[in-house]
Amino acid sequence: MEIILITRGYKPLTAVLISWIFTSMYSVFSMDKPVSDFPGENTTIILFNASENSNPDNQGWMYLTNAFDQSETVRFTERGLHKFSTLGNLSEAAGYFSLQHPEMPILSRETGFIAEFHFQIIEEHHHLSYRGGFSIIILSKDNYGAEIVFRENEIWVYNTSFEIAEKTDFNTTSGIIRYRINMKGTQFTLFANGEEILSGPLRDYSAFGLPYSIQNFIFFGDDTASAGAEVHISNISLMIPSVLNPITETMVLYQNSPNPFQQETTIRYQLKENANVRLDLYDLSGRHLLTLTEGYHQAGEHEVILCGSALSCGIYIYRLRQNGESQAKKLLRVK
Repeated sequence: MEIILITRGYKPLTAVLISWIFTSMYSVFSMDKPVSDFPGENTTIILFNASENSNPDNQGWMYLTNAFDQSETVRFTERGLHKFSTLGNLSEAAGYFSLQHPEMPILSRETGFIAEFHFQIIEEHHHLSYRGGFSIIILSKDNYGAEIVFRENEIWVYNTSFEIAEKTDFNTTSGIIRYRINMKGTQFTLFANGEEILSGPLRDYSAFGLPYSIQNFIFFGDDTASAGAEVHISNISLMIPSVLNPITETMVLYQNSPNPFQQETTIRYQLKENANVRLDLYDLSGRHLLTLTEGYHQAGEHEVILCGSALSCGIYIYRLRQNGESQAKKLLRVK
């Protein structure tokens, strides 16, 4: 389902629509969050892989557009590239949010994290000198972050007045470029193919309302109603440092087996103490499909068998909740 994207500075929607949009977004975002940290020395989380030949919204991202009628955004994935273009209508804003992504961790400035994007700007047009057709927004759990704008020959970051702050000349059209955005403490640093090209302070954009008042998310796409771009994207990932995951002290959710599966698959989980738990199944839009088990469970290992006969082929999310904490994983049903 496509819902409206609120674009900064333009406020084109009525209060009723704004309320409706926020409710739609928040209903997914406020689901019990995935684990806040991940065990391991350094954990790399793949958020999008175009080699799977499916669009980002088939891999956990939420697609949004401000098109009231027919969207003119072109988006498809083939040969290991997601091809995304808003050049057909520069007044259309469209892009992808991580709000519902099952692999999305908590982004902490204190411990730091790195977001990596592999993409190429093919073409970019704009009506205003201070707008660009492709942006990446990364906000941490406390709303601090950066909005980075990419044109054909320059990259910049907005300040809290949405004026151009840090800026550099850079050819974004030369091929698929590996951009790394390192955020830690009060600073961000942007690298392109291993070379530092831009740095500056992290900022609090929350005074500008939605979506900037939402904590802990990533956006990529065209978020302005006065520019557009064609972009080819191959991969998006996050790297976070290892810290003790407190949730694993009370419960562990294992990957289902077999996965992928056809007829049935087994989901196992372990409780370190007696507790009320609930195990649910969702589709990638965040829609609740089934409650697989619910109630008071003894400490120890448990398993649930999921029959696939009532499920279409595709990716699903299963989520285990206990006392306000949760863990989630993805499973795949095939023919």
